Amino acid sequence: MQIRPSMIAIILLIWTCSLENLILGAVCPESCSCSTEDSDANSRTVKCSYLDFSVIPEMLHADTVYALDLSNNKISILRNTSFSSYSRLLRLILSNNEVEEIEISTFVGLGMMRVIDLSYNNLRSFNPEIFSSNPVLENVSLKGNRIAYLSSSSPILISNSISSLDLSSCFVTTIHPVTFSRLPKLYFLDLSSNLLQTISVNTFQKLPDLAILELNNNHWTCNCDIIEVIQWAESRREQQPDHNPVKCLEGQQYRILWARASGNKSCRESKTTEPVVVRDREFTTDLTIALSNTSDTTSHQVTENGEKNDGINLVFYILVFFVGAFVSFIVVKYVLQSANNHRTQPDNQGNEDDVSSANQLPLLELQPTTERNQTQGKRTEAVTESGRLDSTGAGGCEPTDVTNCVEPPG
Repeated sequence: MQIRPSMIAIILLIWTCSLENLILGAVCPESCSCSTEDSDANSRTVKCSYLDFSVIPEMLHADTVYALDLSNNKISILRNTSFSSYSRLLRLILSNNEVEEIEISTFVGLGMMRVIDLSYNNLRSFNPEIFSSNPVLENVSLKGNRIAYLSSSSPILISNSISSLDLSSCFVTTIHPVTFSRLPKLYFLDLSSNLLQTISVNTFQKLPDLAILELNNNHWTCNCDIIEVIQWAESRREQQPDHNPVKCLEGQQYRILWARASGNKSCRESKTTEPVVVRDREFTTDLTIALSNTSDTTSHQVTENGEKNDGINLVFYILVFFVGAFVSFIVVKYVLQSANNHRTQPDNQGNEDDVSSANQLPLLELQPTTERNQTQGKRTEAVTESGRLDSTGAGGCEPTDVTNCVEPPG
């Protein structure tokens, strides 16, 4: 029986697939997903995310893995032997774990590793030499770790190959001149979203290749140091995209910061590098500034707009003061006038009552007085008539003795 070439090709294909599946099954840990890169059985990607792993999983033929994703697990310690068998590893993802300790020799033997992501773990400190045995490592992300305080006597990392370092959202409060002194190849540095207030341009003097520096979303104080740093970073940016907006805090207000402000005479004559007391106020992003190569006219317009806004605020406050004083004067005057009206009204009412009573009294006494006069007149007439009778001798009384005269009987 003659075997056709097509049959031989089919048999070889089946055998190759079976061998590949056998190797893949041996490499891939349980519950993880594995895939090959460009049909190369010796270049595999292993993904073990969201599996609640607390340790680095072991696997056969780990030297065929070039990318290992262990993100979103519960790994807390990276041991010296954790990756000893991953000699061909290029990319290591350990983000969103609980890593709080990295032993000094954890990454020894990973001579081909170029990228490591340790973002959003619980790292507070680590040995600066943890990457000293990784000669081609380029990209390191420590974003979202609570590193906070950096040593003033030792660098954060020691590496002759790292070109990109992400320290954003790490609660960093102070950067020292020695912090990046042992990273001579650094090209990209992200310090955004920290608690920085001031920084000196001397911090970056040993970074000749630094071209992209992100400083936005910090608590920058409006002094000449930050202005000089921004101007220095702008001069190195070349053809790269504009920096993210940066602003500073002055008198509890965020002010616009412009790129060419370091040319001002005031900054050349009064430079300060004194640390500033940490403020409790949260940072906001109400004002923005684009650090691009704009003209001097634009910079002056930004400055004039800031001064104009200050003048408008002052006029507004003065106007509010005078309006408030005027309204207060009107209210006080109205209250006093009302009080006087209430006090005068009862007095006037009492006077009117007295006058009314006085006017009515003679009217009540008029009639009795007239009647008495009439009665007295009648009595006088009677007495006169009686005297007249006596004078004629009717009663025998003297005309002048009226009271003792007694009328004679019948």
